[in-house]
Amino acid sequence: MQPKSAEEWHEKACLLLKLKQYEEAIQAFDKSKSSESDSSTTLYGKGIAYFNSHRYDEAINCLEKSICIIPFNHRALFALSSAYLRAGNLEKSIEYSSKATVLRPDIPQYRMNTANAFFLLEKYEESIDFLNKVLLLDQGNYVAWSWKGAAHLKNDQPKEANYSIERALSINPMHSDSLFCKGYILSKEHRCEEALEYFDQALNLDPTNVKALTKRGFVLSHLSRHKEAMESIEKAISLNWGNSKSWYYKGIAHLNAGEHEKAVEAFNTSLEIKPGVPRVMRSRSCVMSKLGKESDAKIDANIEDTILYDDLMETYECEIKILE
Repeated sequence: MQPKSAEEWHEKACLLLKLKQYEEAIQAFDKSKSSESDSSTTLYGKGIAYFNSHRYDEAINCLEKSICIIPFNHRALFALSSAYLRAGNLEKSIEYSSKATVLRPDIPQYRMNTANAFFLLEKYEESIDFLNKVLLLDQGNYVAWSWKGAAHLKNDQPKEANYSIERALSINPMHSDSLFCKGYILSKEHRCEEALEYFDQALNLDPTNVKALTKRGFVLSHLSRHKEAMESIEKAISLNWGNSKSWYYKGIAHLNAGEHEKAVEAFNTSLEIKPGVPRVMRSRSCVMSKLGKESDAKIDANIEDTILYDDLMETYECEIKILE
């Protein structure tokens, strides 16, 4: 039965949103407009639908208009912070998550947005500080423990990192990203066989985990299991061709297998995707100097390793629901 009133259209839009029928929800929200007050609610709902459709610029536009009408809607402020986070405007994300936190300091997710933005700004101490505040509110937040472990790793604090990851896994042993992070820690300690076990566990839970596939390939290449290494990295590339780090590790795997020309090709592709990365440029120069010569040299790819949690979309829940 077709809705007749603005209220009925709004109810239908919210239902469509819950059913993840985002385009239909947007259309229904458009038909639910009536008063100025309803307009704020409609804009908020449309913003959520756009966000969950990964249309972040449109989400930001709707949510900013919603906040102009009702400035103290902490849910809309959080949603706007999340949209800016996804759009890569990290300073704006912090601005709006801070405003949401002032209004509702008891909601840990608002501080989590701030922590994630600081992490991506490479301000790891600030990120850890906010993650600690999240954990004061919710000790069972395994995602916060996992991000805290990653931040400690970035800060070259392996003991603290391992403690945080162990806490995350004690709460949720099936958390793919924590399993990946544990494998990452072990790989940095050159405990390759143990690292592989954790990467495999992560991939059993999420076979599309590009980070785990890539690092698994890197570890396999250092164990001279070259065919398996290449299969793992090539699968990662097939899932995300534009991941420059996977191409970098493909070059390392080719180098470890003595395939110098293929290594240069992979490094070149990595630099085409993301120009000017120092470690890739150094690796390419090293291999080019060895072309035509026998060499069993292996480059330590753990130096300046930035694969950990760089892709926010892989590690942070994207969908936002209409909050009651």
